[in-house]
Order: sequence, then C-alpha cells, then structure tokens
Amino acid sequence: MSIGRTGEMRTPNRRSLRRAAGLTAASIAGAFSLGIAGASTAQAADVVNTFKNQATGNCLEGIEDGRARSYPCVGTSTQQWNVHQWADSTRELKNLKTGLCLDDSNAFGLRTFPCNATPFQSWYVKRWNDGTIEFKNQATGRCLDDSAAYGLRTFPCNATPYQSWY
Repeated sequence: MSIGRTGEMRTPNRRSLRRAAGLTAASIAGAFSLGIAGASTAQAADVVNTFKNQATGNCLEGIEDGRARSYPCVGTSTQQWNVHQWADSTRELKNLKTGLCLDDSNAFGLRTFPCNATPFQSWYVKRWNDGTIEFKNQATGRCLDDSAAYGLRTFPCNATPYQSWY
C-alpha cells in the first residue's frame, strides 16, 4: 500500500511490483558478485605438509631448540609443517610440533624462530615439471638445500636435487 498524490490509499500495481522485484534481484546479484570477487582474492586455507628432499631422502624437521635439520622421515609432528600462503604468494612454514617458523637470515643462517611474518620467514615456492618444489627465501634469495656433505642449509639456488623437495 502507498499514499497517492491526493492522499488516497493505493494498492501497488503489477508494474511497480515488477520494478521492486527487479531492483531487489539486482541488489542481490550485486551483493553476490562482490562476494565472489572477495572470495577470489581471499588467501588459500593453510595445509599441513611433510617435505622430503629429492637427493637425500630425508625430511625437513624442526627441533625445539630452534634448529632446523634433515632427518630420516618418521612421520612425527617435528616433520610436519603448517603452510600458510601470504597475499604475495610466498609461504610461511610453521612447524607443527614447535610452533616455530622456518627462518633464514645472513646474521643467523637457517633456523626455526618464533613466527613474525617477516621476509626472513617467507618462502617463494617454485614447482618443477617432475613434481618437486624449490623453496627460495624472500629475504636472502637463497634456496633450501640438503646434502650428505653439508647437511640442511640455504645456498644459492642452482636447480639441483639437493634443492628439490617432495
């Protein structure tokens, strides 16, 4: 019901009902399109992974004293990493057991350290055709590297099996 120009009560006609329905539908469609756009820019959900080196067969492990090491894969929470993707597509690797993040810096080298969302704890992930991945630190530009000769470390990126992880 509405009030006409002369003050009389009027019932809505079909045209005004259709117009109102159209406006409502357009408003709903607009809201959904904003929601979809927002969803496409949202960050991916965190996942838990274990990372095994292609050359050594050892897994990336976080130790409670702040060390990171490679160790034979045994499936414990010290070898499980919560992977969080940042808006810039870098990843934070947080150890499930210790709650510490994989961190690399010129001053301290490779270690696990309380998570602080800095480039020292952000890793670029490059996927190779063989299904392995490379981790490159955002701050240092070095790659996660594991070998029998030198152990787990970061080293200039060189696309070798020492820097490839499953």
